[in-house]
Amino acid sequence: MMVVSSVCLSLVLHRKRVAGGCAHLFAGLAQIGHRAVVGGIDILVFQRLHHHGEIHHRERSLGQAEDVGAQIGDLLLDVEIRALHHGHHGDQSGHPHGQAEHRQGCPELVGNKSVDGNPQVISKAHHEKSTTSLNDGLPLPELPMCLAAAARHAGITGDFMANELSVLSSELADVVGKVGKSVVAVDARPRFGSSGVFWRPGIVVTAEHTIRREEEIVVTLPDGAKAQATVAGSDPGTDLAVLKVDGHTGDPPAVAAGDPAPGNLALSIGRSPDSGVNASMGIVSAVSGSWRTWRGGRLDRYIRLDLTLYPASSGGLVVNTSGEAIGIATSALSRIAGLAIPASTVDRVVDEILSHGRVARGYLGVGLQPVELPDHQKGLIVLSLQPEGPAAQAGVLIGDVLVSLGGAAVNDTDDIQAVLERYAVGQTIPAGLVRGGAALGIGVAIGERPRRD
Repeated sequence: MMVVSSVCLSLVLHRKRVAGGCAHLFAGLAQIGHRAVVGGIDILVFQRLHHHGEIHHRERSLGQAEDVGAQIGDLLLDVEIRALHHGHHGDQSGHPHGQAEHRQGCPELVGNKSVDGNPQVISKAHHEKSTTSLNDGLPLPELPMCLAAAARHAGITGDFMANELSVLSSELADVVGKVGKSVVAVDARPRFGSSGVFWRPGIVVTAEHTIRREEEIVVTLPDGAKAQATVAGSDPGTDLAVLKVDGHTGDPPAVAAGDPAPGNLALSIGRSPDSGVNASMGIVSAVSGSWRTWRGGRLDRYIRLDLTLYPASSGGLVVNTSGEAIGIATSALSRIAGLAIPASTVDRVVDEILSHGRVARGYLGVGLQPVELPDHQKGLIVLSLQPEGPAAQAGVLIGDVLVSLGGAAVNDTDDIQAVLERYAVGQTIPAGLVRGGAALGIGVAIGERPRRD
């Protein structure tokens, strides 16, 4: 059957009009939820009774609508109709006479009755009996009608669905129990704590914005025991902090081999000192490439989550349904949704913090604004200079236009950051300037961006 259009129509019928202007359309339908053919249109009818905010599903003959209306008083009867109009020239299955074949067994008004699933044809007399006039007095048109049993998917029953949901529920609980052995509770700020993950033996990774003190940090281990932790280093740009927990190796999670895809199920696993392991489920709502945070850091992937992050969830573990780590949960890097800091970013930051105690980021010490030169060349004009900063020491002046850095053209500040990330702090890189209309080349030694505590 070729579906030309699908229309969802809601008719609100007051009890005073059920027996009048509208009941004729459904006269003779033996059961709500059955399928009727009216003038070449398939109609699937559902009845919902709204009463004190509750929806009661009832199977009733709409031929009894007047009685229903008298019983329920001022309740409203919602009838949703989905009309699937048959094409006049065939269907998608390739049958050129699909409509004619569909009408077989559904003759005009001849007064037959349904027998063991065969179509029930509404008699003309019954149809005329149920036909009334609209409020404007015009007669209602006569439409041929027949009934066919509602289509059902073979093998799908209530018991089948219950079993499948039970299996899914058990599997998710197993994943939470398994992954929870890697998750700890972190007490490093007032009012409420956060979560952390044993990313490596003796190393706990958590969200940097939840660390409000560097001493007397206590972690609650999966077995409920308490342990002291020290801050090995942090990176506000990626919202990651690394803690050392002496004497406890933990149970680091397995990391997912590939990136998640939008629509994949995801679980956020955290821990509270009082309630123990906690979990929330949702989906990965968006995934894109490398993304720069508003704090100046760079995530290898932008992974947005559509799930609930509770106050203590930040720093917890985000996993797929196999229990493999996608990343670390954070609510501080986006104002619209929680994010998963990718596992690859976590590895990179942990390596640098354990090696150097911090993540050093280069900077030039300039304030820049995109401009376009008379020859349509684009660049960045220098509006301010930090005294004794890298650019000032290299001889850059206010009013210079920076057109290239490290051999790459620069059109906006993101281009500057992308170039600086390829070089280590202290390296000297070439910079192309336009000063007074003349091209000029200089070398700039990359400085380390001051940390903001």
